[in-house]
Amino acid sequence: MNELLRRLADIPPGDLPFLSIYLDVRPEVPGERPGRRAGLVVFEDRMREIRRTYLPRGPKLDSFDADADRINRWLREEMQRSTEGAAIFACSGRGVFETVEAGVPFENQVTAAEAPDLYQLARFDDEFETALAAVLDTNTLRLFVYRYGTLSERGGIDDDPVHYQKRQVGGWSQARYQRHIDNHRREFTAEIGKTIAGTAEREGATRIVLAGDPPSIAPLVEQMPRDALEKVRDVVKLDLRATRNEVLAEVEPVLREAEARSGESAVERLVAEVRKGQLAATGAPDVERALDNGQVDELLIDDTADVGDSVRATLTRKALATGATIEAVAGSSPLLALGGVGAVLRYRLSDGQ
Repeated sequence: MNELLRRLADIPPGDLPFLSIYLDVRPEVPGERPGRRAGLVVFEDRMREIRRTYLPRGPKLDSFDADADRINRWLREEMQRSTEGAAIFACSGRGVFETVEAGVPFENQVTAAEAPDLYQLARFDDEFETALAAVLDTNTLRLFVYRYGTLSERGGIDDDPVHYQKRQVGGWSQARYQRHIDNHRREFTAEIGKTIAGTAEREGATRIVLAGDPPSIAPLVEQMPRDALEKVRDVVKLDLRATRNEVLAEVEPVLREAEARSGESAVERLVAEVRKGQLAATGAPDVERALDNGQVDELLIDDTADVGDSVRATLTRKALATGATIEAVAGSSPLLALGGVGAVLRYRLSDGQ
């Protein structure tokens, strides 16, 4: 996702219409029109409205019509039926066509502008960071990857239960056998830790949730590699045989809470810099100037702030193009008091620059 966002952000403004489309493509609940996707109605209405602005003819209309045809084909023939949110970025005249399918809906938005509007996608990337859920017991590990709002199982590892069977052999042999079991359990626990760490790295997971019985998780925490342990956001109790939906029901609230805490921490960092009069910019005009100078390390935007869609899109594109991270929050009183937009800076320019 980061690569896609950066690639789209690097596209300079141009004369031909660049379409940015976000849709809620969930089928409506059974009723008069079961299966109807309201987001597609919004798309069709907006496309007709936008097309009229390019009449009667010309290269802008040609590019727009080519995009409309291709987008319609993708929506009708290529988009997965399970998709709940679709994002499409297209400009035929500039050879751009990118799509994103998500397990959660986007807010319906269809715009044509000089450059792509990436705010919703950047917010989505911030809110739905890739995470790993590890469900385990003494001798089994199941791994699930949470990405784009969906959860999919990625296998795991099993240990032969024969190593954990109780045997009565008596005397010193009994003690040696018990030490064998204990050593094997520690070795397998260490293997579980390495497997979790390796999978998190391969999948690009920034958060890990451990699930299972406390007696199985406690020794794992002691043996997990430090880099993986730092990503653990919570430990929940869950049966090893839980279904994918049951795992999702336990894991998703944990990840939402982790994201909420991340937003709060970002606002606290900004407020601290404002109070010190140091590395901070607030309000859309000052933040945009800092972005133009390449100063911004972290851009904060409140969804509820009245800054205008075009301003929000411009700030987002410039942040992505300069490698700044984006933290989207909603209803943050401290951030709203600062204009709804703020930035933690990498450095401050000297006075007069």
